[in-house]
Amino acid sequence: METVSCRRFLVAQLLLTASLFAQPRPPGPKSPEILPDNRVTFRFSAPAATTVALNGDWAAGGPVTMTKDDQGVWSLTVGPLKSRVLCLYVRR
Repeated sequence: METVSCRRFLVAQLLLTASLFAQPRPPGPKSPEILPDNRVTFRFSAPAATTVALNGDWAAGGPVTMTKDDQGVWSLTVGPLKSRVLCLYVRR
């Protein structure tokens, strides 16, 4: 019985210690962003990527190469698009 209590204590201690050292993940870029004219801006964070392309099932859906900013966020604005569900594919 003492061994089980000791194990539970060690597991609880390990979980508490791990949670203290865990770094919160920074929020990603706002994506997709629907603009007032129904254009849509897609953003994707990939600082180490050399090229990122976006495919979609809209007319002239791609692949279209995205543009990288100085923070390593890639973006692309498409449309205007009709209101419906789209399938997207990101290739990096």
